[in-house]
Amino acid sequence: MLSLSNIQAGSKVLVVDGVQGLLLAAAMERTGGKGKIVHVHPGPQPIIPAYDLFGFPDSWTDTIHHLSIDNLEVVSSHVEILPKGEESMETDGASSDGPVEPPLKKRKLNALQTASANYLKENTMDALIMASRHHPKSILLFLLPFLSLSKNFVVHCAYREPLVDTFQALRGLGSVLRICLNDTALRYYQVLPSRTHPENSMSGSGGFLLSGTTVEKGAAAVVEKEQDSVPEDGKEEE
Repeated sequence: MLSLSNIQAGSKVLVVDGVQGLLLAAAMERTGGKGKIVHVHPGPQPIIPAYDLFGFPDSWTDTIHHLSIDNLEVVSSHVEILPKGEESMETDGASSDGPVEPPLKKRKLNALQTASANYLKENTMDALIMASRHHPKSILLFLLPFLSLSKNFVVHCAYREPLVDTFQALRGLGSVLRICLNDTALRYYQVLPSRTHPENSMSGSGGFLLSGTTVEKGAAAVVEKEQDSVPEDGKEEE
């Protein structure tokens, strides 16, 4: 996932982590504390025991912005963030001399969640990696606009069907190239004195990876059309 997403020092990475901080730790190890990470986590507070085991310096941890998956909608243009203590309400977006717009929602967040949401609103990211129990389709389609052009995303899922559904949705966007769905290999080993060997019975699969590259809207259709016009032998017709 790290290789496909091209994470490196100085990258701004969007991490959707539902594996107790393991994916977050992997991204941090690649950036070396010299980038920014927006960590989208389940629940109101980040639970990242796997990240804590790596023992990263505090200066590295300060580069992380934590944002709950329940608060993702606040980075939308139709939601306004309110400081804690103010009343949450909705305003009518209709006007007498223009089209009817969806009502503006207002959400209350604490200071840390507000800072994370504002950072994601004001910056475009260099990579997106995701491993979560949630269905990836809706989350990925929502977060893709926050990626810069020509940047990579990688999604891991234990099952193929959710990624196939997401694959079809990405094909229809017209703003994603090199969409690939791959199987990963995982072998469990029995470790005993003088008899260490692979498990006798195992599935052999470590899940599935969906990856791709963002491009300008409509560019993907142009590239696919050009590829279809080239003969299979690679020589243009006379």
